[in-house]
Formats: sequence, C-alpha cells, structure tokens
Amino acid sequence: PSRGSDVCAEITVESVPTTEIAGADADVWIPETDLVLDLPEAGLAEQWEVFDDSTASDAVGLALPEGVDSAEIHPESAPIVLEDPTADPASLLWIVLFGVDDADVSGDDPDAFPVMAAAEVRLRNAEEGAGLVPPSGTVQVGQFEYPMLVAADLDDARREAASNLLRSYGSHKYTDLLMSAGFGPAVPQGPARPETAVATAVE
Repeated sequence: PSRGSDVCAEITVESVPTTEIAGADADVWIPETDLVLDLPEAGLAEQWEVFDDSTASDAVGLALPEGVDSAEIHPESAPIVLEDPTADPASLLWIVLFGVDDADVSGDDPDAFPVMAAAEVRLRNAEEGAGLVPPSGTVQVGQFEYPMLVAADLDDARREAASNLLRSYGSHKYTDLLMSAGFGPAVPQGPARPETAVATAVE
C-alpha cells in the first residue's frame, strides 16, 4: 500500500516459444518483438494487447564467425541464412526490413551468415561452442524491443499486478540484471510499419 497498490502477486516465469503461446496459460507475455502479433492466422492480436512498448533491447543482425571483420560485410548483399519467419522473430524482423528473395538465402553456402539476435548467439555459443560474434556495428540491422503484452481478458487485479511488475522494471536493480545478462535497456517506440508488413514478409 505504501507504493500505491494493495495487490501482491506471486509471479512464475516460463519460457514459451512464440509458436506455442496460444496454448500457454499466461497473464503477461514478453516476446522479442511486437511484430509477432501480426503473424497471419495466429490470432495473437486478438488475444494480447501491448501494455508497454519495451522492457529491454537486444541487437539483431548477422552473426559472424570470430575473426571476420564486420566492416567488410554489407548486410544487404551478404549471403545469409534465414529461418521460417513464423517461428523465428529475428528472420521475421530481417524480412520486414529488407524483404527477401531466393538469391538472398543461401542455406547450403558454408560461408553464409545466420540472422540472429545477440541473446541467441550467446546461447548457441554456450551450448554448442559455435564461436559466433553477436551482431554489432554495420552488421546490426535492428533490435528487439521486448514489449510487455497482457492478455486481452485480464481482470483488474491481475492487470494491476502487471502494472506493478512493469513499474519494478524501472529500478536500478533491474537495469543491472539486464546488463549482466547481455541485454540493453528499454528503447523508445520504434517507427510505425504498414499493417500488412508482417503478412507480406511471411508470404
């Protein structure tokens, strides 16, 4: 109550792939990007509403092997590896930004660079010893903004709990946790995109 709220909440955090979020029993969802709300036929825009535009940030672009000079790589002309954009937010962001055609995607080219977020690179390096460098400089093409979404049918008490959680993200402790995990701070709302951008990217 001293902080203006009489709602206390026990919060359980689970990692759920975007492709499985429709079956998750969650009140709050923090995906990598709000682009996933516009995935065709997923119905996510009806299930979730944006509560905050950004709670953290992370670089997205080309993951280069160690020793490769990023200054010599031009993202728009380099051979790249993309995944299914309905299941891979980094690939979705790339295609929304640049489009894609058969000449861009070189899945069989051993010299092609995967499109990844920095967090994914860190995870792959830790699990597989992949020896990749997170995107930065000229090979960073965008960033994830990790918006906070709440279930569209959330009741008042749980909505207030979500608001309290969001308020806690303004603390120095949260910022320190982000930085220690390799993430950046929340970012301002990004540029507006056409409503058809995601559907066109997936097509």
